[in-house]
Formats: sequence, C-alpha cells, structure tokens
Amino acid sequence: MALRNKLTRTGKSYSVGYSPTLRVDLMQIVTGVKARYYKISRDEYTWFTKDPARLDKLAQLIAKDGAKSTRFFCSSDQSENSPEQMKRFRTLVDE
Repeated sequence: MALRNKLTRTGKSYSVGYSPTLRVDLMQIVTGVKARYYKISRDEYTWFTKDPARLDKLAQLIAKDGAKSTRFFCSSDQSENSPEQMKRFRTLVDE
C-alpha cells in the first residue's frame, strides 16, 4: 500500500496522503493493529504544513467517531467494511 505524498505526524498515530487509483485524499489512523482510512479534502491535506494543530484536532474528532464517522472510507479490519469499503481497501493494498 502506497499513498502518494504521504506525510506522517510523528507521535500522533496518523498520516495523510493521496490515492491516485481512487483519486482521493485520505487520513490513515492506526489504532492497535488496525488502520482506518478517512476521506479528507485537498485543503485539509495542506493543513499538515500550514496548520498542523488544526489537522491534529480533525484527526482527534475523526478517531473519536471511528468507523461510524461520515468520513470513514475503509479499514484493514474486514468486519468494519461494507462490500464497497472492502473493495476500496483492496484497491489501496494493491496500489
């Protein structure tokens, strides 16, 4: 799995990047042994360098909602995915 332009927030358990195949900016949040992916805007992606505290706050809000977030895109935990989300996850793994 290779998100392009991946930026990792050290000590915050998340990173942001772009999936060229799915054409979407994503936030990856790792909790324990699973990784969840959430859709973010291009503007939110730029917060990594422009306003990291704002991106940290967004990551906290998204992580709090987990798989119930409206931004939830897919998870490495198959039980959290719908068939469409599982397809997305497989696409990410194959990139």
